[in-house]
Amino acid sequence: MRERQEVVICQSCGAALYRALDFGTDLEGNRGGDYCRDCFRNGAFIEPELDLEDMVERITPPGALGKMEEASFRNTVRGFLGNLARWHEESWTPLPATIAVVTDPDRGEPSP
Repeated sequence: MRERQEVVICQSCGAALYRALDFGTDLEGNRGGDYCRDCFRNGAFIEPELDLEDMVERITPPGALGKMEEASFRNTVRGFLGNLARWHEESWTPLPATIAVVTDPDRGEPSP
């Protein structure tokens, strides 16, 4: 049976943060906050110079887009990321920090 649960998402890259180890750290090394360990460490962004377009490039898998045109995929990613706290413009309303994910309790992981 599948269950629905709330999952925190990184407000920089959009990654789902399932476990405490997935979160970034503050200056004291405590885990938590709005960002993942790949984006935020020791109270600061790991790559502060990164901009939205750089993040779109990182998230877009090269040649692995299937039927979706690369430009369309990039626009979808750009729209999603643009609503996250790190990237949103002041006129936008950022996405909530949590998303609903359907999980398979037998496997303990998200299911399609």
